Amino acid sequence: MHLLTAILALLTGVAGWFYLFFSPAARRLDGIEQHRANRLRIRLRRVNGVIMILLAALLYGGTNAVDERVHPKAFILIWMSVTLLVGVILLLVLADVRLTIGLRELLRRSAARLPAETRPADPDND
Repeated sequence: MHLLTAILALLTGVAGWFYLFFSPAARRLDGIEQHRANRLRIRLRRVNGVIMILLAALLYGGTNAVDERVHPKAFILIWMSVTLLVGVILLLVLADVRLTIGLRELLRRSAARLPAETRPADPDND
């Protein structure tokens, strides 16, 4: 069981590292999305990456490093922190989704202003 939890912590840390340094998706939206919104999206993803790295360390500590019988207060503190970090990650994801919805609405409004023959196909109205 300790091996599986260590692998989960490692994968969480790797995903956080990727979000922090190598996530190209937000940068590719720079030409489409408003500059301020794009900067916010990139910042949200970087903060999410840092939090995921912290989450990975806490997951490892809570499952493999701290014994709940020897250090019960540390164990509880670690798992409360894990819960808090997961909640923060969810809030950051919701903010990113809200930015994506706003981008989609902006693209729809700009496409509606084009003449009918030059409009891109709308997949929702097929």
